[in-house]
Amino acid sequence: MESHRNTKKCSCGNENNRLPERYCTDCHAKYMREWRKTHKMNPQQKAKDKCRSYASVYLKRGKLKKKPCEVCNTKTVKMFFDDYNKPLEPRWFCDKHHRIKCAEERRRKEPILFSTGQFPIRDIIL
Repeated sequence: MESHRNTKKCSCGNENNRLPERYCTDCHAKYMREWRKTHKMNPQQKAKDKCRSYASVYLKRGKLKKKPCEVCNTKTVKMFFDDYNKPLEPRWFCDKHHRIKCAEERRRKEPILFSTGQFPIRDIIL
């Protein structure tokens, strides 16, 4: 029996143009519209989403050009934003260096944890 994931047709009967994903573009959009009703984005997520969308449109229109990875000069790159208020000023990193850069950002933004000796470290967050 053939796996549903490997079929070229979506369950709606349309051609699945998003393989290996399960649903076609239309079904996925419908699913996400319903899912978003109960899973609202917070203001920070909205700002990031808006920035990425804005930059993607300019990239598709040719007004924003991809550059090689800043670290290793690989041509296959992803956008990285130091400031989400500046969507036309992305930095370009390959997948490996993009993950490293994101991990550095998360570590930089983590709350300071310390222990007074009375409580476990996870109990006190400043």
